[in-house]
Amino acid sequence: MRTVSKMLVASMLCTVVSPALATPDEEVRDIITAWAQAYTDGDYNKISQFYDRYARLHGVDTADLIGPEAISEHYYFERGRNALQSVKLGEIKCYSYDDATAACTGDLEMNASKRAGERSSQPSQFSMAFAYDEGSRRWVIQDHRVQRGITTFEPALAQCGSTQVLQVGRMGGNSEQDTFGLLCGPSGAARRYVTSPPYNEIHQMGAASGESEKDTLGYLHTAGAQ
Repeated sequence: MRTVSKMLVASMLCTVVSPALATPDEEVRDIITAWAQAYTDGDYNKISQFYDRYARLHGVDTADLIGPEAISEHYYFERGRNALQSVKLGEIKCYSYDDATAACTGDLEMNASKRAGERSSQPSQFSMAFAYDEGSRRWVIQDHRVQRGITTFEPALAQCGSTQVLQVGRMGGNSEQDTFGLLCGPSGAARRYVTSPPYNEIHQMGAASGESEKDTLGYLHTAGAQ
């Protein structure tokens, strides 16, 4: 009787301390979180490890990318164009159809800082189809689709001691002669400006909702713009 009691107690203890196994939904969701962290770290080699050998990545280039090597190469060059990059995950929904197949859909925001200081933000939607690989005993991405939204840009901020023009360039706006750049205000903070010919004067200076209440925003009319 004492032996049976000991066996029952041991069985109860094992039941209490045994951790709950993650569901397929939770496991594939963890892969998305790890993918986002690897993207933020610029670890394109780790990103490629999440994909099946015949995985397809659609929506990030003119043609679909097939296989971990091609996918890794894409993120390698994307990382090279950015000084910093990150992913902000939104709402994600995952569904497991059985023990070997699952799918997730959701929203995310791609953020990047160029080496010149310009920052961009791009809201996107994505879907991932997963399969459980018995050989490696892990979930892998078989199909990854991205639908990217409109990218918004914020020019690089600069410091200056007086009002001056920095970084003038061509802009695809309402006029082919419009130019864009940075305008340094008296506060020393640089803000974006848009220009139109043919005048050479600052037009419409005013407060801008930026990182400082003293930031200024203006339009600069330039002479002889082409």
